[in-house]
Amino acid sequence: MTHITEEILDEVLENLDELEEDAITEKVQNYFGKQPFLMMYIMSFEEEFESEETQNMLIFLFLVTMEAFYSLGIDVPLISEEQIAKEEEKQIILLEKFENISNDEEREEMAISLMATEEVLFHYIGETLEIGLEEEDSELDEDEVGIIYGSVKLIAEIISNSISINGLKKV
Repeated sequence: MTHITEEILDEVLENLDELEEDAITEKVQNYFGKQPFLMMYIMSFEEEFESEETQNMLIFLFLVTMEAFYSLGIDVPLISEEQIAKEEEKQIILLEKFENISNDEEREEMAISLMATEEVLFHYIGETLEIGLEEEDSELDEDEVGIIYGSVKLIAEIISNSISINGLKKV
């Protein structure tokens, strides 16, 4: 399976950095056409976040994730509501299981199994969220950061699984 590399991520970030706000909005709207259920899933969190900064962080990290996968040049199949619900259920079960482990060794093994498939992407996402939390004037809080991380991870896992199940087809 092809993974998102540092070079791919750097290129995605450079391309996004060069865009004006209108062009970024257009890219986000483009994903409504390509992946409407993923967009609806992301937009469902909008009301949970009190600050615009938090909403923007979620949209930005979603956009980075989508751009990274699409820049692989692989046909990303349409993700369904059922796939999202299934993955969400799976993640909840795993997190509940993790919270109930008291043995440190078992907990460490479980933590490794919960790590995101796309290490490079999620290292960047984790660092970005951590920096956001540490900024003095930041409106982010730890609970919101957890929701952002979890929702973007869920999307990346669904896309990764979908690509590997359907096979890699260059577009």
